[in-house]
Amino acid sequence: MCMHCSQMCDKCKPAERRAFVCGSCGKATILSRGDCLYALGYWKAAKPEGERASADEGARRFSCRHCGASLADAVREAVRPLPCRYSGIVCAYPCRRRDRPRGTADAPCRKQVLAKNPERAG
Repeated sequence: MCMHCSQMCDKCKPAERRAFVCGSCGKATILSRGDCLYALGYWKAAKPEGERASADEGARRFSCRHCGASLADAVREAVRPLPCRYSGIVCAYPCRRRDRPRGTADAPCRKQVLAKNPERAG
């Protein structure tokens, strides 16, 4: 276990933040785990009470912070569902702990996301 947990590290749990390079401008943009899951279609945008969230507002969550281009394709390419030996499912947002089985004293994974299409895993 690490002595200091970085938000970009995914050694023992899924990374809270990930960097993606924009295909249009070539600059890096850091997205949160929630933005990645939203871009992949696993989460839905929260609508403010009494208002309707626009599609443009939702797309802005996972767009390049520099030029505004959509990073949805980069997120889909980088975050692929993989079989997880630790939790026994096909996880949609895997970490590096997926390669080892869970021991009897290990806590269950609290960050797992069940993949929508497990046949595309790998």
